Amino acid sequence: MVTHSSTTTRKGPRLAGARRPLALLLVDAPSQVSEALASAGTPEGRELSVERVETAAQARQSLDAGRYDVLVVRAELTDGTGLGVVAHAGQLKRRPQCVLIADDPTAEQTLAAMRTGVADVLPGSPDRACAEACLRRVLDRLQADRANSDRVRRLRKLCKKLNEARIEVSQQVDVLCSDLVTAYQELAVQMQHMVQSTEYGTVIREELDLEQLLRKTLEHVVEKSGATNAAIYLPSSADEFSVGGYVNVNPDAGEGASDILLDQIADRIPATMQGVEELVHLTDDDAIADWMGADECFLEGNELLAVPCRAEEETLSVLVLFRDRTMPYDERVLETVEAIAPLLGEALAKVIRVHHRHVADDYYEGEDDGDTLSF
Repeated sequence: MVTHSSTTTRKGPRLAGARRPLALLLVDAPSQVSEALASAGTPEGRELSVERVETAAQARQSLDAGRYDVLVVRAELTDGTGLGVVAHAGQLKRRPQCVLIADDPTAEQTLAAMRTGVADVLPGSPDRACAEACLRRVLDRLQADRANSDRVRRLRKLCKKLNEARIEVSQQVDVLCSDLVTAYQELAVQMQHMVQSTEYGTVIREELDLEQLLRKTLEHVVEKSGATNAAIYLPSSADEFSVGGYVNVNPDAGEGASDILLDQIADRIPATMQGVEELVHLTDDDAIADWMGADECFLEGNELLAVPCRAEEETLSVLVLFRDRTMPYDERVLETVEAIAPLLGEALAKVIRVHHRHVADDYYEGEDDGDTLSF
């Protein structure tokens, strides 16, 4: 059976910051120690709540069930040692400051007590001054420990917030880096497109002869793409296209490549491109046959590029390239063809305008020779 007796002593006015009495647990403490501690004043003027038990088992039970600021325990107990109780107290979430009651402890005993967690040693028959000094030292250490615990707690919260901020910033940096990579890639594509456009624009600059325009365009395409079959188809009527110029420099294409360029492609692909505004890139035989509306693919084993050359929302020509699939067109060739298409469309529109103007001039010059215009 556990016997408890508690004494509460109020020393001086209670401070506004003191929320509860200072709790002491005395384990088999001599009456002199109990009286000296009960009569000792606290530095903060706080009340003392003193609880007494007799054995180590009772001390452990009380420590587990209650919350104590100071543990005062005799070195030798009937069912154990005071250091054993101190060690148990050291495992608690809120560890109390421990005082060991021992008369003339040896250096070895003092060292063992310090290693276990004892804050101070009190003789078995202390006077009030000795007890008050011991209590002051213990309370100073308790206050320092509580302050350190609060500081550690605040630091942990701060570290948690900092870690969350670090993760958020890291994610933002990852997004920013991804955006920068995407922007760089887009800028590189735009710069490459600009370079391709500038090179081709320089080749056909001020060219107003249709034959020369087509020849220079095909030469530029072959220069950028390497050996390939290529043709430019021009509209011959509302629904028909004919070959305006072609080149067959693919050594693996054989003699049938020219026939394909001149006849079969001319009958199918340009008309199919009438409603298309972007580059068509086909690498599969079935896809080529389906797209051309043919029962079988006469470009078997080839890769095909077709792009409409438009100006003022009209298709003025169609540029077609094909070659053996073992020599695929890389991204640079695709960029070159895409860059050429709008420039070729504008150049053809310019040639058409100049041609129409010359026809009109010739017409009006004929009227000046004697004909009269009627309105």
